[in-house]
Amino acid sequence: MMNFEIGYLRSRYIWLCGAVFLLIALVLFLMDRPLYCSCGYIKFWQSDVFHPQVSKHLTDWYTFTHLTHGFLFYVVLAWFVPGVPFEVRLLLAVGLEGSWEIIENTEYVIEYYRNNTMAVNYGGDTIINSLSDIIAMVLAFNFAERYSIRTTGLAFAGFEVLTLSVIRDSFLLNVLMFVYPIESLIAWQTALI
Repeated sequence: MMNFEIGYLRSRYIWLCGAVFLLIALVLFLMDRPLYCSCGYIKFWQSDVFHPQVSKHLTDWYTFTHLTHGFLFYVVLAWFVPGVPFEVRLLLAVGLEGSWEIIENTEYVIEYYRNNTMAVNYGGDTIINSLSDIIAMVLAFNFAERYSIRTTGLAFAGFEVLTLSVIRDSFLLNVLMFVYPIESLIAWQTALI
């Protein structure tokens, strides 16, 4: 009987996560975000971070930042609400990530990114990219549940080093540049153009 109750609880939260996922898609649709790239097709990977199609396809270099969101949300929620079941924390994380996707795609934030960071061609995300970013966060959140804090920390650091070395941007640098843009760092980042 206990296994049935646990299975029911888990399936209920999976359905709730799915409902939040669809609600986020609806909000982005109502914000007039395009479903997919105006180029007329969907790619799995967009590698050029300065290309106008960045954040228009399923994944790109910034998908790694959403993986790091998953690691961080897991650690922060486990710390702040330690007795809360994993499924509830996952639902909270999906809500947090979805909220970020909505905020990130407001005209104010899009313009702010264009004017104050290396994202000079940023036009916001497509709905399919935003949903893919949420899925990336969920995958990392689940990873953090299964592996040690040390392994999760190493994965976080690895993604930060990878993106810094390849595209001269990362989650932490992105946050810094959003909060406090530094001209010399923007010059370093955009030297690849």
